[in-house]
Amino acid sequence: MRLPPTLFTLLIGCVTVDQAASQIEYTFSKGKGGCSKGKGYNCGGPAPSPAAPPSEAPLIPDCYTYGYCKGCNYSNGCRLRVDLECTYFDANNVIQTCLGPRILGSQPPDNMPFLELTESTCTRNVELDATIRYRICNDNNMKYNPAFSNTFIRYRGTSVEPGNWDNQIPAKSCTETAIRRTIQACNDPWLAGLVVSVSGNLANGAYCQCFNREISKAIVTTGVVTTPPETEPPTEEPTPEPEPTCDFKDVVITELASPEASYAKYIELYFGDENCEGVKITEEIKVISYGPGDCEPSSITIDLKGETIREDGFLTICNSASAEYFYGRGECTVIGGLTSPANLRGTESIAVVDSEHDIIDIFGVPCTDAHPNNKQYFVNGRAVRKFNVWDPSSEYNYEDWHVFPQCGQEVTPEGMDINEWKEVVGPVCAPEATIIITEIVDKDVDSYTNVPRYVELYAPRRRHRGMGFDHNLKLVIFHSDCLEPHWASAVPIDYMPESGFLVVCNKAAYESYRSECAEVSYDIAGPANSNGNDQIALISGDESGWFVVDIYGVIGEDGYDTDHEFLNSRVIRKLHVTEAVATWSKHDWQVCKSDIPDPNKWDSDECGGAEDAPSLAPTDSPTPESQKDCQFFFTELGDCEKKPFIEIKSTCPGVTITRDLTVVSWKEYGLSCEVSLKGMVVPDDGFIIICANKYQHNQEFGGNFDYVAGKWRDLSICDIEDYMLLAGNGFNSYAIKDSDAGCDKSDCVGSNC
Repeated sequence: MRLPPTLFTLLIGCVTVDQAASQIEYTFSKGKGGCSKGKGYNCGGPAPSPAAPPSEAPLIPDCYTYGYCKGCNYSNGCRLRVDLECTYFDANNVIQTCLGPRILGSQPPDNMPFLELTESTCTRNVELDATIRYRICNDNNMKYNPAFSNTFIRYRGTSVEPGNWDNQIPAKSCTETAIRRTIQACNDPWLAGLVVSVSGNLANGAYCQCFNREISKAIVTTGVVTTPPETEPPTEEPTPEPEPTCDFKDVVITELASPEASYAKYIELYFGDENCEGVKITEEIKVISYGPGDCEPSSITIDLKGETIREDGFLTICNSASAEYFYGRGECTVIGGLTSPANLRGTESIAVVDSEHDIIDIFGVPCTDAHPNNKQYFVNGRAVRKFNVWDPSSEYNYEDWHVFPQCGQEVTPEGMDINEWKEVVGPVCAPEATIIITEIVDKDVDSYTNVPRYVELYAPRRRHRGMGFDHNLKLVIFHSDCLEPHWASAVPIDYMPESGFLVVCNKAAYESYRSECAEVSYDIAGPANSNGNDQIALISGDESGWFVVDIYGVIGEDGYDTDHEFLNSRVIRKLHVTEAVATWSKHDWQVCKSDIPDPNKWDSDECGGAEDAPSLAPTDSPTPESQKDCQFFFTELGDCEKKPFIEIKSTCPGVTITRDLTVVSWKEYGLSCEVSLKGMVVPDDGFIIICANKYQHNQEFGGNFDYVAGKWRDLSICDIEDYMLLAGNGFNSYAIKDSDAGCDKSDCVGSNC
């Protein structure tokens, strides 16, 4: 699916990026915190009235103590805030800010210096170890979905993380990240500045954005900085400080890249001693390799003596000049050649040794054959050192590494991150949580804009149902022939209902199927809104690194006029395929033109096998005798802001009620009303919700979920709508009656009369 990009213009140096914002506030706080104004909500007192203006104190945190906050408030009610902070410790170990005070009203915003130095002091550059924090806050009562291209954080004009760094920001909360950088204080440390930018839509579709950019520097004076006068000049010249020396043995292997593409392999090293940055290696340091099962290293080595470590501490050895062409000029420190250890096969052990051939750091176990089960096999993949393992080790510990591929999750050259070391998502294998795609629907209707579409996920194993999990799984779409997922519309998958099915619907499908939809994606470019020529996949990871868990379609191939096109069709997975598959095969699927959808069912892989109307009712209805032990009882009655509802719990989720059950309300003025439960299907979570108005109930509780007894409940769903039953403003009496029990009406009280 191809869509026009969102128009977004940044005016470099301007305070605002959208003149539609009705109010913008800057706050600089030092030692006090707090940049939000308004009346606080008394949690112990009565709830606020419906007419209260949206000026209550936000639940988001206060501004940074040593930084700037910028609030962007829109006439459509959207409220955002973007924060920046920079701090360092001075010579007396006292925390200081490295953002000078803002001169308000200047265009572009200019900053007073945060530090004053003399030229003599700057004959050797002054370095400060700074911590920089970025934060985006959603000060709204609903989720905020950032747009991919215009949500970013930058340092010195370079994005700290690619693309957006949080796909959704929940209501009244923030997303935050921090980096550490060494500032050359005598130069302009920021260049293009510190930038935090966000743009996107609220859950209700309202658009808003916010942007903050700070430029700060130290000022260098020609004279002497004012200091208390010295009584006597020094009698002798100070002894010059010795030049710092590099500990070349403080080196670790951080990544081994062995993709299927033979030109893009490398060994990445990192020197942890700051004195090693930009230094030429003057000691005997070598990289050696052990073949599969070999106890002695190969005679072919890479001697690093005389090579220069990069300014960021990395030294990367590539297997060919083509690798440098692919990854970028200057990324490869050494071109080892096709006969060097850098031409990785993915089955060897790699070590860094000193002049005595003592091992400094190693990946793999010599004398051991590499295979996937011992986590030192990285054919068509890579091995990445975990970010918290900084110390070299002469013995291999597989718990210190993420090794790909596992479970078929190969890594291409595009998935490598040369000269960058950060925590990545490890492989998620099928035995931990097997979730597969079983149905994709692009319903054949006479409309181009309101087409019911959904993606059905299924957990074949009972032990993976009715539970939450944290595998960083996402349902994504690869538009047309794109090689990257559309990250802005990714749907997080972090739970599986008790039924084993999780259906992700677009807006039109939700209007048709309601409770059949576990998740609703309102993004017109999202995975639940494909028109048949895209690829739909379940992946693990994010923009910094990802792999396919299960997929329909071929990444990089437009589905139009291919065997995986599903325009106006229903795609069904073959019943025998119960494992996640990272590579699509047409033999695993059935494409049915103009077929009838069948959400939350997977009992046929034949076209036309769905029922005429989607239903969770079993084929053979249970008899009253089979339900004699089913209990029904009230668990909650609410009359919140004149939006009343009743919650009934059943001990028999999923059954069709065949008993003559009714819910009765008695009014204070003597009348009574009844609602029959006979014939309805008890939802999988066991709760039946009766409300006065389904639309009002959905608006009141939309987006709210409750995790109870290993199950997720969508609190916005109303199963039965009956205004008269609930009319009475909380003064009614209620009962559940079973007419089949044969008791007199006057004796019926409570549940299961």
